Amino acid sequence: MKKLFFIIFALQFNIAQSQNKTIFNIGEKMKYKISYKSINVGFAEIEIIDQAVFMHNRPIHVIGKGSTNSFFDLFFKVRDFYETYIDTSLMLPVSFNRKIHEGGFTLQQNYYFLHEENKVLFNDSVYKSAEKSQDMLSVLFYVRQLDFNQLKNKKHFSVPVFMDEENYSLVINYTNSENISNVLGITKCVVLQPKMQKGRIFNEEEKMLVWISDDTKKIPIKVEAHTWAGILKADLISYNRKK
Repeated sequence: MKKLFFIIFALQFNIAQSQNKTIFNIGEKMKYKISYKSINVGFAEIEIIDQAVFMHNRPIHVIGKGSTNSFFDLFFKVRDFYETYIDTSLMLPVSFNRKIHEGGFTLQQNYYFLHEENKVLFNDSVYKSAEKSQDMLSVLFYVRQLDFNQLKNKKHFSVPVFMDEENYSLVINYTNSENISNVLGITKCVVLQPKMQKGRIFNEEEKMLVWISDDTKKIPIKVEAHTWAGILKADLISYNRKK
């Protein structure tokens, strides 16, 4: 399940440097149902909480959560928490926090990004990062800034992601456009296929597909993870946005 939780939070595109306006509203909230072979196993949520005062800027404050339902808690309990502060003038993360509980495995990470130096601070250690690195949650909001027409022409792109104290390249391919039925009605979407280098998230025989609305809101509508064990899905079940 953690593969699906990651990819919901892990998309990005390198937009034009002159673009400063964002499409994000404080209070925007997306909720997803996670299912395996048509069985509901849990939920994931992403919400823009507020705009914080952080050092010299005012980044947006975003929270992401993932959890199994009470029945699957008996077999494999998941409680994942992600938090990022994004400088929207640059569309780069300032700080990232992660607390996960997956079965008997727990992990906590607190990153502070020094983009001018291409470094990340964590637990009194300094890590070298790639230029304009994203975290696991900020990448989702970066991709929603892109011009989908450019993406359709370019077909694919790669993005630097700092994760688990290592640098990875997330490659995302544009596959096609498709109209799909969902909680918002019939929505025209671009279909993207992300792939992490080094086999960090998905193996060669596995496949991930993501549907994002091809409109001004760029809402992640649906995710499918095709694995050896079957298809794991995340479907949007509610969307709220303050006007």
